[in-house]
Amino acid sequence: IVREIPKQSSNWDMFMNLYEEDGTLKADVDYNVDLFKRDTVASWLDGFEILLKGLVEEPNGKLGDFDFFTDSGLSEELDSYNSTATSYPSDLTLPEIISRQAAQTQFKPAILDEGQTYSYKDVDQRVAQIAGYLQSAGVTTGSIIGLCVERSADMVMSALAIMRAGGAYVPLDPDYPEDRLQHMIADSGMTAVVTQSSLAETLPTTITKLVIDDADNGVTDSVAPLLQSLAEPEGMAYMIYTSGSSGLPKGVMVSHKSLTNFMYAMKSRPGITSDDILLSVTTMSFDIAALEIYLPLIVGARVAIARPQVSTDGSLLASMIDSIEATMMQATPATWKMLIDSGWTGKAGLKILCGGEALSRSLANSLIERSQELWNMYGPTETTIWSTVARVVPGDAPINIGSPIANTQVYVLSSLMRPVPLGVEGELYIGGDGVAFGYYGRPELTAERFVNNPFGDGKLYRTGDIAKFGDDGSLICLGRSDNQVKIRGFRIELEEIEAILLEHPSVTDAVAIVRDDQPDDKRIVAYTIQSDEIEPAELRSLINEKLPFYMMPSAWMRLEQFPMTPNGKIDRNSFPAPQQDRSSLESTFEPAETAEEKIVLNVWCDVLKLDAEQIGVRDNFFELGGHSLLATRVINRLKEVSTEPISLLTFFDNPTVASLASTFKVSQEKPADPAKAEVIEEADGDKRSDDDREEFVI
Repeated sequence: IVREIPKQSSNWDMFMNLYEEDGTLKADVDYNVDLFKRDTVASWLDGFEILLKGLVEEPNGKLGDFDFFTDSGLSEELDSYNSTATSYPSDLTLPEIISRQAAQTQFKPAILDEGQTYSYKDVDQRVAQIAGYLQSAGVTTGSIIGLCVERSADMVMSALAIMRAGGAYVPLDPDYPEDRLQHMIADSGMTAVVTQSSLAETLPTTITKLVIDDADNGVTDSVAPLLQSLAEPEGMAYMIYTSGSSGLPKGVMVSHKSLTNFMYAMKSRPGITSDDILLSVTTMSFDIAALEIYLPLIVGARVAIARPQVSTDGSLLASMIDSIEATMMQATPATWKMLIDSGWTGKAGLKILCGGEALSRSLANSLIERSQELWNMYGPTETTIWSTVARVVPGDAPINIGSPIANTQVYVLSSLMRPVPLGVEGELYIGGDGVAFGYYGRPELTAERFVNNPFGDGKLYRTGDIAKFGDDGSLICLGRSDNQVKIRGFRIELEEIEAILLEHPSVTDAVAIVRDDQPDDKRIVAYTIQSDEIEPAELRSLINEKLPFYMMPSAWMRLEQFPMTPNGKIDRNSFPAPQQDRSSLESTFEPAETAEEKIVLNVWCDVLKLDAEQIGVRDNFFELGGHSLLATRVINRLKEVSTEPISLLTFFDNPTVASLASTFKVSQEKPADPAKAEVIEEADGDKRSDDDREEFVI
C-alpha cells in the first residue's frame, strides 16, 4: 500500500524510514517529486519487499541470487517491451531481394550519382556482370573480399556483386594509414580486393586486385554474368572493422539474415516508400552506410550518392538536398550540425535519421523545425547497425533511444545479469536476429562480449553502455562503462590510441581521454609520462602513421605523474585541461600581415577559443585542435567578407592561415574594413532575432 506521508520537508531527495506497527514492518518513503514519479517509487518498494521476503526464506543466501521481480508484475512489463516478433523473408538474401525488386521496376531510377541515373535494370545487370567477373577470378561462397572503391554507384553495385558471388565484403577506406589497411587485409585473410584503377596503386602489392573499371581486366560482355545469387542466409554478408582496445582494429562479422531483418525492420519503422529519395552521405567503412545504399533498393525507391567533397561541405550538401528533392537522409549529429552551421534552413517533407552518437535536445529541436520528422537511432555494429529507434518530438525532455526494432530484444541488467527495476541503471544487452557472429579470429573477445542469453535462445551482445528504462518503457542511454567513445559519429577505443603512444620508446605511460570543455565540441586529449622529452609533433606523426585521422588527439600534455584515485587507479576525471602553446606545434610563429590573413586569424581565434598570440600564419588549423565541424564554422563566417565561396575541400588543402587567406579576396561590396565586418552565427542551430544576434567584430 502506498499512502501520502504528512511531512512538510525532507533533507534528502529520497529517504526511507522502516518502523514496526501492529506487529508489521512498514516503510515510509519521502521523495522529491521533481526527480521521481510515484509509480517508479512504488515499483522500487515492490522490489524491496520481494527482496526482504527472499532474505527471510533464505537467510544464508547471497544478495545477488535474489530476484527483485518475481510476483511484482515488472518482469511481465519488461517482457512486453521485447515482444517484437515480426515476419520477414529470412530465407532470402539482400542481393536476391534487390534483384526481385529490379524485375518489378526495371526502368525506374534506382541510383543517382553525379548527374548520372541508373535504372533498376541497369543496376541488376551491372551487379550480375561484376559478380560474373568475380566468380571467374575465384570468388565463391565463403570468400572474404576487400572493397576499396570511392563513393559512387560502382561502390554500391560492387558490394552487391561480392555478396551475389557468395562472398562477404570488407570495406577498406583509402584514407586509412597504410599500416591499418595492411592489418585489415592480413587479419581478415581476404583473398582479393575489389577496387578501381585510381585506387589500385594505394593498396599493398601483396594482395590480388580485381579492378572493375579497367576495360582490359575482363569486366566486359564476354564475361558471363552471374544471374543466380550464391549468397546463403546463414552466411556472412560483410565484415566491418571497429576500433580495438588492444591497439588493433577488430572485424565484426554480420550475416545475411541479420542484414535482411534489419532492412525490413527499417522499412516499417522509421519507414520508407517507393516514392522516397534517400540521400547517402556516409562512408562505406561506417556500417550505417548499409541503410543508406540498400534500404531504398528493396522497396523501389531511389538512393542518391553524395561524393565526399559534398558530404563534408555543409553548403554543397544543403544544395544537393534541394536539387535532388531528397525526402530522407541519415547522418550523425555532427553532420547535421555542420549543415545548420552552414546556414541550411531545412526542407519540408524531409525525414531525418540521426545516430552514431548522442543527440542533444537543442540540436533535435533545431532539426525538427527544419524537417517533417526526426528519428533518433541507436545500435552498435555488433547488432547490425541500429537496434532501437525513437521518433523525437519537440520539447525539453531528454532524448531517449526508444524501443527495440523488429525481432530484437533489449535488457538492462545488473553485474550478475539480472534485470534491474524500471528507472534503475544497468548495462544494456541486446539479443535477437541482429546479433552478429562475433569478432573474426578473436574467440576470447567474442566469448566475453557475446554471452549466452538467460532469457531465451541465442546470444546477447554486451554493449558496455549504461542505460535505464523510463516510465514509458523507452530506453535512456547514460554513457559507457568503459573507455569507448563516439566522436562525430566515429567509434573509438581510447586504449587503441594509448597502445600506439606506448610504442614510442620514450613514452612510459599514456592516457587518452575525451574532453568537452566547449559545449558540443568533444576532443581527444593525450597525456603522457616520458622518460625523455618528446616533441608533440613526433607523437602526432606516430599516430598519423598508425590510426585514422579521426583518432588524432587535438591536444597533447606531458605530466610527471597521472592523477590517481584513493584506491590506486588512474582518475580520468581529474586530468588538467590542456593549455595550447607553441611548443606543441611544428611551425614557428609568424604574425598575420595582409588583410585576408588578419581576417582568417581573427575568425580562427574565435572558433578555436585561442588568443591571437597563440596562432601564427603557418600554423595548421587541425594541429590547433580544429576539426571538420569547426572548419565549417570558419567557412561560414568567411562567406560574409570573401569575394567567392570557400569549400571545405579547399580548407583541407589550405589548413594554415596564410594558405587559406590566399584563396580569397576581401569583397568590396561587403565591409572591407576588418573593424566593421560583422559575421553572425547561429548558436546550436537556434534561429535568433536581430536583437539577439551574436556579433563577431573582425
